[in-house]
Amino acid sequence: MRLDEFESHVDGKILRRGYGYYKSGSVVSLERDGGEWAAQVLGGDCYDVTVTLSEGGDVVGSFCGCPYEWGEYCKHQAAVFYAIRDEGRNKTAGPPEPSRKETLENIIQGLEKPVLASIILELAEQHDSIKNSLMLRYADKGDITVHARALIRGAVKSVMRRGFVEYGDVARAIEGALEALGQASELRGGGGFLDCARLCVVVAEEMMDLMNNCDDSGGDAGGAVESAIELLRETADGIPEGHPDAEGVFRAIISHADGKLYDGWRDWRMKLLSACAPLCGNPGLREELEAYFLRMRWQKNERSDWENRYLNSGIQRIALDIISRFDGPERAEAFIEQNLENSDFRRRAIEKAFEQNNPGRALRLCLEGEAMDEGYGGLTSSWKKHRYAAYELLGDMDGQKALAMEFVMDGVFEYFPRLKNLYPPGEWGAVLENLLGKLESGASKHGVYVSILTHEGLKPRILAYCRQHPRSLTSLYPHLLPDYEDEVAELFEGLIPSIAERASNRREYQEVCVIIKHYATTCGKEAAAKVASCLLSKYPRRPAFVDELKRLGLS
Repeated sequence: MRLDEFESHVDGKILRRGYGYYKSGSVVSLERDGGEWAAQVLGGDCYDVTVTLSEGGDVVGSFCGCPYEWGEYCKHQAAVFYAIRDEGRNKTAGPPEPSRKETLENIIQGLEKPVLASIILELAEQHDSIKNSLMLRYADKGDITVHARALIRGAVKSVMRRGFVEYGDVARAIEGALEALGQASELRGGGGFLDCARLCVVVAEEMMDLMNNCDDSGGDAGGAVESAIELLRETADGIPEGHPDAEGVFRAIISHADGKLYDGWRDWRMKLLSACAPLCGNPGLREELEAYFLRMRWQKNERSDWENRYLNSGIQRIALDIISRFDGPERAEAFIEQNLENSDFRRRAIEKAFEQNNPGRALRLCLEGEAMDEGYGGLTSSWKKHRYAAYELLGDMDGQKALAMEFVMDGVFEYFPRLKNLYPPGEWGAVLENLLGKLESGASKHGVYVSILTHEGLKPRILAYCRQHPRSLTSLYPHLLPDYEDEVAELFEGLIPSIAERASNRREYQEVCVIIKHYATTCGKEAAAKVASCLLSKYPRRPAFVDELKRLGLS
């Protein structure tokens, strides 16, 4: 794609978020080396973005270090595209050439101040958005939150119908919030940390309210809340030691996080509270935060066991951040050892044990974790995987065999090849037969069972499985050929009419046609054409089905 046309190639939601990042100053560095551009973009973390341009201005390569996986380009890349394009325009633009044609810029520059002021006032009177934007930028900072709310609410009101904002209008509804965030970023850059924090709080509050009154399937309003919280965290982290705004920013964050606004949004609340950590070099603020955490823990009877565990884990992570910043690495390591009930801390301790070539300690930590976290499937699986690694380093073959077998029985196929490699060929047949027998007689783990059959090339068992589960034929038939061509044809010829009889909408008709295509691959186009012809004759009053069958092009 061409850089100057990238908007037509990037998802609209990503584009809007990227533009917000760019306008709020989140592209903190941008360097060029020939056709290579390297940038850093502040988001939930600081992400490295690279863009490669051809001489003709085509984007021939782009990469971002963020975890986004749902599209070709992420919001950080979009922000950098904006930055590169504007950088190129600024550098290539020479001095303005004389022109006979009048431009708005020339007209405005030629107006006297009183005339210009009257024009601005008239426009502001006619358009609340202009008035609110001007007041936000230029009015006394003591009223900055009032003007920000007016700007944000005006943008929301402009697209709200009967108290609700439809999906397609949410991007316009958050325009005021994005402008307020841009102003907040400018204030932060100029040292106005407290005013920046106050604006971020207003944006988060207003966008949380919008989320209750809109279709935010695209995540625009939620994205604005995330941006406000991220900017709050960056602001707190950038306040110089001893700055007079530190205490005000601290209290703004605590007060905002403490409200009922975040009762259903625990992750956001913890992100906000974690923003206080950089400010805890002040002993008084540190004591205040610790007292606040203590009050949160006293309310444990109001929460479930899982919620209390989540809360304690979050508080401990913030406490570790504070200790690491202000008390040194030794105190931080001691704190980790004292709080190994925290799964993050236990994971760090296990990894450290491996780094220190101490698999015995890693093994003990894993076993303790499994006992402590029984009932939490994800955590116990994590500890077991670490335990397997410990067995490998210790050379414990029996431990590896038992644990690999346990994983396979739980449906984790990746441990099946490892299990096989632990046995000599002469023993493996009996072990495999025993394993398959357990899988066939126990609680069915279809995925791992089928994976084992195909991995081992057990065609008779695959055929038996397809007879029991006919729909699986479409994925398994290649594993049966060429040995069982007749049987595969027979199964397809029974499956297709059965699925067709129950089909009642276009999606289901398309599924039938996909199966017919598989049948054509196996038995030939002529045989598939006969099946399709029979279906056309049988279901002439299903026009959508007839349409899909004719699209096969088999006649």
